[in-house]
Amino acid sequence: MRLSVSQARYNYLISLALLLSALPFLLNLKRFQQLFWFGDELHLLSEIRHAGFWTWTFDMFAENFVPLFKLLWGGAAIVFDGSYFAMVCIVWGTHLLNVYLMARLLQQLKLPAIAVFTACVTLGVTYTNIEALCWTVQWSSTFSLTFFLLASILLVKIMYANEHTAVNAALHWWHYAAYLLALVCGVLCFSRGVISCAALVAFILIHWHFSFRRPDKGLWLAALTFLPALVVG
Repeated sequence: MRLSVSQARYNYLISLALLLSALPFLLNLKRFQQLFWFGDELHLLSEIRHAGFWTWTFDMFAENFVPLFKLLWGGAAIVFDGSYFAMVCIVWGTHLLNVYLMARLLQQLKLPAIAVFTACVTLGVTYTNIEALCWTVQWSSTFSLTFFLLASILLVKIMYANEHTAVNAALHWWHYAAYLLALVCGVLCFSRGVISCAALVAFILIHWHFSFRRPDKGLWLAALTFLPALVVG
């Protein structure tokens, strides 16, 4: 089946945004290969050695309770036999996934293709990514953003379905389960996940206040959204 012209344009601009986002990594590949563990990373590796992997996973990391991040970060360090470059590649892969998810979310909200492209390039190549993409301990914030975007995509689908009877029939319990799971994972990756839940609660309440005929559904969904932040916080 042939794609429509608008869909083909979306796909082209999204692909271009992903390429531009990957360009800093590709152009500085040799420099990335020279990076090595430092700072908090050495402290975390030392804790794994002395406390044991599973005990360390559920210990606090500064002010954060982030067992999912520690499980994946520590597991990757072991699986890749301490290769820092492999860890950096994982962080960059997650970053590019976030750019793609951002594009799909904005497309879902029916923004023009050029607006989607501009937003994705802004997220993808901004210089404020330097710390997050060169220091693997910052994978926690990058990964938390992944789950925030996944939750946002699911939330938009749920809200749209609840507003349209014809679409509501295609909504299943697993959409809510997947939405809740994404929120929980985001909170368990980085403390910012707690704020992400609050941001989505605000989005739900504002949206339903202005455009939905059943505010009780909005309140129920807002309560579900805030639950992971409340429990983990």
